[in-house]
Amino acid sequence: MSTAVLHSADTIRRSRHAQLVELAADLTATAVIGHDRIDAAAIHSRPTVLRRVAARLAEHFAPGIDRLLAVTSDAPLATAVSLHSGIPFATIDSLTFDADCTVTVRGELHPGEDVAIVSTTTLDRAVQLREYLADRQIRVIAVVSAIAAPGDGNRCLYRLSADGLEPSHE
Repeated sequence: MSTAVLHSADTIRRSRHAQLVELAADLTATAVIGHDRIDAAAIHSRPTVLRRVAARLAEHFAPGIDRLLAVTSDAPLATAVSLHSGIPFATIDSLTFDADCTVTVRGELHPGEDVAIVSTTTLDRAVQLREYLADRQIRVIAVVSAIAAPGDGNRCLYRLSADGLEPSHE
């Protein structure tokens, strides 16, 4: 008795561009609020969307990244990227850059490490975080977000514009 095959892996493969366009449509339907806001929790709460975002973000990491770093609100994304890439991660609970520069790190973060900062949306305090890490001899190799605001100079999958999400051409 033969086994019927409904489809093979070759017939369901799509180009990278087609995958990015499909993911943009899913992100727009899931998380874009109006023209200028993103609901990150909506992305984090949908495993199929989160898994695809994590896989695309992981493509941006150069070999040799020791650790991923994310703010606590992006822990679901950091977890997904870590599971996809095998790179361990730490989160930052408190990000208060006052005279004392109070930062609470959950997980391990060591001097001499090369880290990639991951975020769902543009990280408001990326510059201060880079300075904090540099003072501790931790090198930031990349800052990568799923969705960035126009003018954000960091790597991203998509840029939010008046027309919706546009795939980044990095």
